[in-house]
Amino acid sequence: MDNWDECISLWSASLSRGGIKSKRTSEEYKRYLIEFLNRPGLQSDPGLVTEARVTEYCFSVDHKGLMPSRGLISMRIASLKNFYKFAVMLGMISNNPCIGIQRPQVSKTSPKYLDSHHIDKLLSILPKSHAGLRDRAIIMLILTTGLTRSQVLNIKVVDFSIGTKIILESVTQKGDVVHRYIPKVILETINIALKVKGLSFTKMQFDDLLFDIAPKSFTLNLSRYAKMADLKWVNTHVLRHTWARLMTNNNAVIDQYAENLVQHASDVFKSYKMAA
Repeated sequence: MDNWDECISLWSASLSRGGIKSKRTSEEYKRYLIEFLNRPGLQSDPGLVTEARVTEYCFSVDHKGLMPSRGLISMRIASLKNFYKFAVMLGMISNNPCIGIQRPQVSKTSPKYLDSHHIDKLLSILPKSHAGLRDRAIIMLILTTGLTRSQVLNIKVVDFSIGTKIILESVTQKGDVVHRYIPKVILETINIALKVKGLSFTKMQFDDLLFDIAPKSFTLNLSRYAKMADLKWVNTHVLRHTWARLMTNNNAVIDQYAENLVQHASDVFKSYKMAA
């Protein structure tokens, strides 16, 4: 192969096929490669890269003109190392110019989560308006299922199977269809939010979205609630961490189902298990 554009296209496709677990990481890898290749002298021939040029880029200031964090440096190196490894495999170049560059050590911190006191504090400041009751239902769904923000906000009426057991069908970030049992109290919370707006499961169409809020708007609302509750560090990711923590405290089995749901490596779950 002698076409770098085709090489970049094939590499990008390989990331989305599972070479990189997280969709977000895959997109970041692509962004850092493009950023690097847009530097002077590389646009016409990415094969002209040297270890010195890679090092200079990886340790350069970020888009805000600030010194890069260890995490950013590590991601830049990982992206370029992965791409040029792929290029070597396709025969575009003979050696990976990034092979000798070491990623800086990034200190691991314990994942943040909410304890019962925090949860009560957060829920207690939510208003009794439609928006507040809707956001309460969203927060409680994330806390009890570990779903992502986008998964919750894309829930439709048809995704619920309500019988002796309440089952919610959803699609993971990998595209797998999974089913979760939903506690009755959560369904009651959803019904209360719908009732305030004059709706109910029986009055809605199967394809109707359950929650009338955009992802960014919910994030802003959650940030405001967290600030009011003096829990400024809380975001949707912390809510999912809390779900994982609750699983370990309840001696739940941390299996592949759980790992796929949260999109974290198994060592994250081990850290919860050790701290439980």
